[in-house]
Amino acid sequence: MSKKKKFFIASVVILSALIVTAIYEMRPERDISEKLLPKEYQGRDAITGLGDISSSRPVEKVAGDERVAGDERVEGDEKVEIVEEKLPADEKFKKANESISDSFKKHGADVVLKPGDKLVEKEKYHGKYTLNEPDFSKLHPLNYQGLKKVYTYFRLKESMPEVVVNKLNGAAVVMTGAVMPVDKIPEDGNFTAFWLSNPSIVLAGCVFCNPPTLADIVYAYKDRGENPFKFEREKLFKQVVLVRVTGRLFFGPETIKDQTFLFSILVTDIEVLN
Repeated sequence: MSKKKKFFIASVVILSALIVTAIYEMRPERDISEKLLPKEYQGRDAITGLGDISSSRPVEKVAGDERVAGDERVEGDEKVEIVEEKLPADEKFKKANESISDSFKKHGADVVLKPGDKLVEKEKYHGKYTLNEPDFSKLHPLNYQGLKKVYTYFRLKESMPEVVVNKLNGAAVVMTGAVMPVDKIPEDGNFTAFWLSNPSIVLAGCVFCNPPTLADIVYAYKDRGENPFKFEREKLFKQVVLVRVTGRLFFGPETIKDQTFLFSILVTDIEVLN
């Protein structure tokens, strides 16, 4: 067999493999349930490089950028005082905060975030999904990478993937993201709903100039009559406020007050992470 023929056969094999791989990746419904529900949530997909906050807790003692020493750990029979080193500011997080601050200065305090997607008539149909009873002792950890798989399926098929929806609609979930306004930020800082958004979209520039896709935002809300969400109003204008929410996940699409979304969480618990 000539070298030219061998090269041709090898090229055909490689090209075939690439085509098969491309087709496989364009089928997000395949194993989508496993991809949406990673065994161990690390938080990296939700914040893409801003740092792992999956196990974050508010720092009790802080002096500027320096953590205050004083905690102890046990090594053998001796107690050793922990001395924390001065931590440099995270440049990416700093950039995100500057982006939020500049966005509000440019557009005003009344600006709200709206998704950039326009749905066709078929996509507006709300399917009749299985409603699962929530088990808050076994939370499903969600991240934006998983939501993007569902979103991709939705835009390709004009419907939701049954394997995911039937398993998760109404189920108890936990998710990390940033707080962005659905309505005008109230003077008292009390919200009835907000966008739980992918903080990485802030890094891309002005979120109000370049609206996110429906894969980057989740409509987080509370039942009527429950205590509203409480955030520091001025803080929202100056920095990315990161939260972890627990609640029931529901699939859309839905439209409330001219705001369309694919994913919503009826929040039962919320933790501010910064």
